[in-house]
Amino acid sequence: LIHATWRDISERKRRDAERKATAAELREQAQLLRSTYEGVDNIIVIIDVLPDGDFRFVGWNPAAERNTGAPSAAIAGKTPEEVLGTEQGVRIRDRFQQCATTGTAITFEEFLPFQGQDHWWLTTLNPLEDEAGNVYRIVVSTFDISERKAIETALQQAEAQYRSIFEEINDGIFITELSTGQTLSVNPAVCKMHGYSDEEFAHLSPSDYIHPDYLSLFADFLEAIKAGQQFM
Repeated sequence: LIHATWRDISERKRRDAERKATAAELREQAQLLRSTYEGVDNIIVIIDVLPDGDFRFVGWNPAAERNTGAPSAAIAGKTPEEVLGTEQGVRIRDRFQQCATTGTAITFEEFLPFQGQDHWWLTTLNPLEDEAGNVYRIVVSTFDISERKAIETALQQAEAQYRSIFEEINDGIFITELSTGQTLSVNPAVCKMHGYSDEEFAHLSPSDYIHPDYLSLFADFLEAIKAGQQFM
């Protein structure tokens, strides 16, 4: 005598397959996040937002360890003030509070001395929310923009120096659009020579302020400049 029973387990098999697929997808995502966290040159810091509203460092990535010389474990569980010092810690705590309160990412530039040297940083704070919509963690991503800031400062200084010369020199200076011949700007010396304001020059043609006997020379001047040549 043989007794047999059959039971349809198709639904269970389907759920098992879905769970396996989901687990595989989660593992893949975790590996991707881990490789990004460990491989990028940007400094990445993980911050816990505690139920009482306080903030604690969870850790930071290898790039942060290389830049600071401090292992991730050394800052785990510490407050912003304990890691960054009182002044800087209070400032970054305010940023954390803004991110946690609004629940939105914020990006800002900040000046923070680092290892005895002045540095500018471009920082983004990304909040992570739980199922209830509460921010429980903040991911900080920052990278050094000191070189860019130095270039911007140099350009600003060069612009200020040029502007000073442009404004103070006794020789007349015209800035002209070569393709149209339109005057874009003139310095005060030109205005004094011709009796027109800078704004008025923008609506004038060369024939309005150049003597008719010299208009042909002005045309030769434009052709020489367009060809990349000097005109004497």
